[in-house]
Amino acid sequence: MNRQTYGVLITLLGGICWGFSGVCGQFLFARNELNANELVTLRLLISGAVLLIFSVFYYRGRTDFFAPLRSRKNFLAISFFGVCGVMITQLTYFRAIELSNAAVATTISYIAPAFLLIGSCVGQKRMPKGSEILSLFLAVIGVFFIATHGSFSSLVVSNLALFFALLSAVGFVIYTLCNFIIDPKLPLVLVLGYAMMIGGLVLGVFVEIWKFDGLSDFWGVLALLGVVFIGTIFAFVFYLNGVKIVGASRASMLSCIEMVSALFFSVVWLGTKLTWADYVGVVAILGCVLLIRRS
Repeated sequence: MNRQTYGVLITLLGGICWGFSGVCGQFLFARNELNANELVTLRLLISGAVLLIFSVFYYRGRTDFFAPLRSRKNFLAISFFGVCGVMITQLTYFRAIELSNAAVATTISYIAPAFLLIGSCVGQKRMPKGSEILSLFLAVIGVFFIATHGSFSSLVVSNLALFFALLSAVGFVIYTLCNFIIDPKLPLVLVLGYAMMIGGLVLGVFVEIWKFDGLSDFWGVLALLGVVFIGTIFAFVFYLNGVKIVGASRASMLSCIEMVSALFFSVVWLGTKLTWADYVGVVAILGCVLLIRRS
């Protein structure tokens, strides 16, 4: 296997892991094991702790572990990233899953690039190009079919589920823009570890995570570990290494496999029933993302 093929495969694997984590969350919600607030708090705290412990050993002698905390500017930037970027994106995404399912929430949240495009056009004071107009049209069509199944008279997805899925897309925009306010010299793993811990601690205080009673059986624990390790740590490591090999632009297009992954695991594992309109919506939003990322 050549290096480029390896890069493509591990990037795809990272996207598949992200999609799988959403379905693990849906599995936990269906069993009433915990709610979205508790799941996201545990995910951020455990993942943040693992990444920070990893950083201690991996960057030993090369990077100051406390560097992100020594500068007031860096600390504020990482705190903003952790709360308004990481925590809000994850919380709204899993809340949307809790109110609908992983396939719907993942697909709708993937219109985030359309929001980034609109922001870019406004910031640059320009009209969108032809391909960009088409991509925005596909985004609207995709959300319409998923939310209404083609009917103008009613929603098949609750108002709250649609709201949180769209808010997750907005959160991803904030998450992306936060990269411009964080010192690029700081190791990404270390920054993400601190950001997850800060976001998890803030959310944990609000949801009083210390009152969480735990999970009832082995399958619940396994699903939580799937969210934390497969859907967060492994996905991040695979995708990050894939970006180094195939490049950010190509990796971002390959990451669309997350949408397909969430759809596949929802149907095969949890038996989620999808209609023709759902598939039309998925194809439309997938087309929107690919058009934007090629332009």
